[in-house]
Amino acid sequence: MVNSNGRITDKFFVKSFTGYQLIDVENELTPSELNKRSLLLMFQKNWDALFDEAKICPITKGQRITDTVLETFYSQMTSNIPSYCYQGYSLAHAYTLLNEFITYQNDNFQTKNTAYSMPPKAVKAKINTLSVDFDWIKNGKQMSRILKIAHQHWQDTDHYTETQIIGWLIFSAMVYGGINDKKTLVNYVNTIVELRERQPFINFNIINHVRYKNKQYGNEYTSDNLYCTQQIITGSVTMCWLIRLNDYHRKAETILTPDGRRHETLTETSTENIFRSTLAPLLRKLSIEIPTLAFMLSNSSYIWEMLPEVNVDQALVTIVKGKQNTVGLTKSPFERLLNQKYQTTEKTYKNSDFLDLEIIVSNDDDEKASPRRQPDDELDLIKSLKQRLHKNYKHQNKSKSQSNIIDDLLQMSHDSSELNYKILIRWVLSLVEKKGINNESISKYITAIGYEWLTFTKDQPLESWTTEYFEELYDEILDDMAVKDLSYPAKQLQSMHRFAEVEYGFPKVKVPLTSSQRKVRSEWFSPQLFSTLLAQLRTGIDVVEADMLTVLFIVAYRTGMRKKEILGLKYADIEGMQQGKPSVMIRPNHYRLIKTDNSIREVPLFALLKPSELLLFIKFISINETENEQRFIFTLSSSHLPLADHVPIKLLNLLHQDIGGFKDVRMMFHGFRHTAMTNLALVMQGHPDLVMSLTDYNQEDIERIKTGLLGEHIWGQELWYSCAHLLGHLAPDRSFEHYNHTAWLMASYSLSQAEIQLPYVMFKNITGIDKKQLKENGYRGDSNSIDLQKIRKLLYRKVLDKDYRSPKQFTIQEDHNPVVANAYTNNKTLLKRYGLRRVIGFLEDMVEDKNVDDVAAKFDIEGLHAQQYFDNAIKVRNILTNRGHKRFFTKTDTLKLAPSLLKNSREQRILDQFFTNTTAVRDQKNEQWNHFIRLATSKMSTSRPSINFSTKDMNEVIDFLKIGTKLIEDKYWLIRGSDEIILLLKEELVDYPGLKFETYKPDNVISLGIHNSNSKKNSKKNNKREASNYEYSPLLRFAIHLTLILDLDAQFLKSKSFKQ
Repeated sequence: MVNSNGRITDKFFVKSFTGYQLIDVENELTPSELNKRSLLLMFQKNWDALFDEAKICPITKGQRITDTVLETFYSQMTSNIPSYCYQGYSLAHAYTLLNEFITYQNDNFQTKNTAYSMPPKAVKAKINTLSVDFDWIKNGKQMSRILKIAHQHWQDTDHYTETQIIGWLIFSAMVYGGINDKKTLVNYVNTIVELRERQPFINFNIINHVRYKNKQYGNEYTSDNLYCTQQIITGSVTMCWLIRLNDYHRKAETILTPDGRRHETLTETSTENIFRSTLAPLLRKLSIEIPTLAFMLSNSSYIWEMLPEVNVDQALVTIVKGKQNTVGLTKSPFERLLNQKYQTTEKTYKNSDFLDLEIIVSNDDDEKASPRRQPDDELDLIKSLKQRLHKNYKHQNKSKSQSNIIDDLLQMSHDSSELNYKILIRWVLSLVEKKGINNESISKYITAIGYEWLTFTKDQPLESWTTEYFEELYDEILDDMAVKDLSYPAKQLQSMHRFAEVEYGFPKVKVPLTSSQRKVRSEWFSPQLFSTLLAQLRTGIDVVEADMLTVLFIVAYRTGMRKKEILGLKYADIEGMQQGKPSVMIRPNHYRLIKTDNSIREVPLFALLKPSELLLFIKFISINETENEQRFIFTLSSSHLPLADHVPIKLLNLLHQDIGGFKDVRMMFHGFRHTAMTNLALVMQGHPDLVMSLTDYNQEDIERIKTGLLGEHIWGQELWYSCAHLLGHLAPDRSFEHYNHTAWLMASYSLSQAEIQLPYVMFKNITGIDKKQLKENGYRGDSNSIDLQKIRKLLYRKVLDKDYRSPKQFTIQEDHNPVVANAYTNNKTLLKRYGLRRVIGFLEDMVEDKNVDDVAAKFDIEGLHAQQYFDNAIKVRNILTNRGHKRFFTKTDTLKLAPSLLKNSREQRILDQFFTNTTAVRDQKNEQWNHFIRLATSKMSTSRPSINFSTKDMNEVIDFLKIGTKLIEDKYWLIRGSDEIILLLKEELVDYPGLKFETYKPDNVISLGIHNSNSKKNSKKNNKREASNYEYSPLLRFAIHLTLILDLDAQFLKSKSFKQ
């Protein structure tokens, strides 16, 4: 192999402990050695070309190519290697061989200082899915012989019994249709023989929903049985035999079975018997052994993989041979995917419609704030629980020791204010109290789910959650786990949830994957559904939040990121904005604690989003980002806090119902993740017909996505690892098993497009279609060799036994409405026409840059409006009290133009209520509105969050509250005064039962404002104020401040009554 010049020759070497042994005769080589030789020759050829181009000698010690050229070489080899691996030679061996090749160069032609770096980890070997080996090639020759005999029989015979027709359907399904898994094959044939089960599909294809019972894995439970469903396209040769079966039924007048079938249901045994009995007469007379069904299933791919125009990669070969679990959709969801129409409706949503679960109801209807936990709190609790379980109580018997452990856990529970903490601790306590479970086992349970439970339920209102929120929670927890067997953690989650059902009133939930029977979800959102969801969102939700929510849904639909990953995104996680090619980095922060290395990854938005969506994303980020890169992206316009977990789910279902979705169909936000992977699989490996029909991607999108994920080498076997990495999975098997719902559809569609020609006599013997019929149906090919692709329309009509003159147009194939192109159309009817974050961001930047037009352009605010906002902000900053102090800013706020955003989620919801009601109040009660704003402004002070009235102004207080309660519900208002004043006000405001009253001195002041629960109530200080249930919120001052800036039609700031 290596000649005297150090180059690899066309001879071959076998490496041994004595050096290299040359082999001259090719037929002495094993298939593995042949493959090794071809790889090494390929390496050497490309290596020599690089040295020739650089005009240097490859065997002169110390002369070397540059590192840049070396990287090019490695890139070329990464692209070439998969196509050089055949006959069972694995990618792992190929990459090892590349390492040996570079090592050889270093050892023989380089010094220590000039040695080449080894191939990067990016080209390390992955598990190879190739199913080719030497036996496959040997058996393939037998397959070719059997196929030749079958063809001759079809050519010579035009009479077939029903059993023989079924036998040839089985044969063609395996050899031409790629149905090489026994369970799938049996149920596929049971499906296609029934005319009613054959469904029209795109481009004159027939699709079948193949559903079969599977003990271990599936996507549907029925009567405690687990079923697996796949969508499979019928190949053209199989269609020919179905035409023959239709003809037989017409002539035989078949009597239906009691369940309405034309045929008795096949079993695995009867399928094998029919198949073998069909082949037996042909093979026995030639003294050829009749193959078993298992032999045919294992080796039929030798035929169909080589059919012209078939592109089924080795990962999909593994699928159709039943070596990798995967599911399609169940029948009804797939039919909805193809056919359901959606339409927007005129409906206006309040933020409270999808935020309401954030309100934790108590006796006083208040939200009690809990201290924010630190990132290590979850780990600390897990560690503490385990320490308690294994604590050694000296000089105590086992019973006493266990009693002390119980006491410790009770104390931990008592000290925990967070519900998710308390549930975990109390569940562990319940296990300790049970007999038969040792502490070591309980510790393992905690290890399995404790950390994930705490991080995924962090700061969530669990007591308000419904079944669907918990189901999605457990889906996400299990999806995030980097373990092969998910049944163990699933069982522990189920155990803990059942405990919480009893102890905390949680709704009943069945956690998936809790047994050896793995039932997985299969969801796929059509592009029509997605575009209509966005259209409904943008027309029904105020533009301020609609922009943010639109971007959130787009990122979910296109990238498949987990909900927690999206909601935890910060501006610091975005890279490539300056180049116009943004990506997001998924990495841990205090909200989103990532446990596995494979979940830490880069998601190339520039490749995955469609052009109009990418522009929207870039614009949204550019407008809303600030110097603080640690801010969360997906927050309400008035907030810095990320949306609660349930908000996207609730909004999704709300929108779905209003655009025509079935009421009994619950939408899971996790369905976006399924959809993204399924669509991505189509883009990567699906036939263009499928991509164009089932997604909203065009050819430009396909090329951009492939290049963005795979680089220039878009046809390598690594594509499935790229898809898995995008979803945060270590390997493709998890993606196929849970998220890719088109594997069988892709493989069978590709096979249905095979260029197959049958001799005319053979074709007529099978189908009964003569040349006259062919001519009448527009066939223009060779009349002696029938091209089955050219008569697809005729085969389609004959198989369905209906006069379909044109392919059915499915809803999914209709044009999609691009709703994001005009995403930033301004809403002229509300005070918040641009959104709080945009206006506040504009004002913050104006402190540094006084050029209004430049800053306005950055935030996409019309120049005239921007100038008015700026002028208003200056005027508000200059409003003074009677003592000459600023009303809205402290002495230290010398440069500020806008208030800081609220941090309390309760206050944010109330602020939304204020602005939602403002337009109506302003239009209907303009005089009272103007008086309210002027009065509130004249009484504002930075020294207190409430506003004060003299007891002499009782009537003014009442009038103020009557307007105030139209803006903000009465239950949020707090009034303080003397006992006498409170008694009088209660009598006057009897129609406002939600008002809160508290007494305090001085007696000559009435104080009012919006309340929060008192954060100082349990303070060691114990004066009367701190012992009260409430404290005033800065919300009222914030709302009035913003109103003065935002309301461009108001005349407040032109009034001389304001001191400036």
